[in-house]
Amino acid sequence: MTADPTLAERLNAGIALHLRGELQEAEGHYLAVLALEPTHAEAHKLLAVIALDRGELERAAALVSRLLPCSRSPASTCIFWGASGFGKATFRMRVVA
Repeated sequence: MTADPTLAERLNAGIALHLRGELQEAEGHYLAVLALEPTHAEAHKLLAVIALDRGELERAAALVSRLLPCSRSPASTCIFWGASGFGKATFRMRVVA
């Protein structure tokens, strides 16, 4: 029997899927991270990116409101949203932390 994936392994798997455009699968990994650590800022941020890519602006805004208290660096959160512009942008531009 193998051990459950660590939080970092789940996040990294989600990012790899996300970069390949497999948003539904990536979302599942990010949600698993949040189940283990509900205040994980990067998982909230990446879920917001998925919501933006799907055009789910209200969901993205709700995720941002959860992200701000979780972030270790409010400045990185502002850069993240400034780069995304609440629309499609490259994934590499959006991952700022």
